[in-house]
Amino acid sequence: ALRIKDFTEEQRDRMIDEIAKSEVAVNVHFIPMPMLSFFSSLGYDIKNYPQAYENFKGEISLPIYPQLDEEKLDFIIKAVKDAYLKVTVDR
Repeated sequence: ALRIKDFTEEQRDRMIDEIAKSEVAVNVHFIPMPMLSFFSSLGYDIKNYPQAYENFKGEISLPIYPQLDEEKLDFIIKAVKDAYLKVTVDR
């Protein structure tokens, strides 16, 4: 996972879209429990867990697997850097 400090949820989502345009699989896998329907139906509210939300809004999951060679890794790094620049410049 990659955590980008001081990112908004909207910026994170834009970054995911930009990285995906490079055909790099990227997603959000670590969703705080209070944001899951089961826990929210029990009365849990993400507003009571500000650190969990802070981590969630700036975190994305990047590819990691045994066949990830240096060439693919360089491609992923470039896609992430390019997306970051595009999202932060277009604020």
